[in-house]
Amino acid sequence: MAEIRSYPFVRHPVRERILQEVDEAAFARRAMAVEKERAIQENELKNRIELARRQELLIAQEGQNERRKATERTEKERIAVYEPLAPQIVLALAAQQLAG
Repeated sequence: MAEIRSYPFVRHPVRERILQEVDEAAFARRAMAVEKERAIQENELKNRIELARRQELLIAQEGQNERRKATERTEKERIAVYEPLAPQIVLALAAQQLAG
């Protein structure tokens, strides 16, 4: 651009048109860079939102897993009480509970 400005033999209208084209090209490059940066920031935001959503799902799933494990432990402990008993006694207790 500086080279074009320093050529006095280039006619004024031609030189002005060339300088205008150079300025427009520089503006277009800056505008494209700004648009690319905006797209990058938007993509980063979408990624952060998706990551937060997945973390929320993971936390919910971990909580559900812990509740299931606790329920299984409780049931196992409840059943363990009857293990040393003879099967006939367990059946009698079950029948008694069903009766009322």
